Amino acid sequence: MSKAALTADYYATKGPGILADERVEIDGAETWVVYEPAGLVLAVMPWNFPVWQVMHFVLPSLVAGDGILLKHASNVTGSALALQEICVQAGLTEHLVTALLIANADVPDPPPA
Repeated sequence: MSKAALTADYYATKGPGILADERVEIDGAETWVVYEPAGLVLAVMPWNFPVWQVMHFVLPSLVAGDGILLKHASNVTGSALALQEICVQAGLTEHLVTALLIANADVPDPPPA
């Protein structure tokens, strides 16, 4: 758990700076890189490291402004539900991080790259 807490502290402190707009010099043009949320992202997670691995994905996604649908391995469903509740207790909007209790076969294939 301490590893997950350190990860949370890191993204709470450094996240906004990592995602800050960046000016880019291009021959007399005023240009910059702007990071925008992707929207709602699906996290399909394995059973090992059921807290830290999820936090390592969820925290930067939340800092970036994305919502999370978490499909955890079926043998660690309790961890997924606990993480969902921890996010609400931490003050995040309910359902911003949502644990999906669905079978692996019901997870859609990703779109082609």
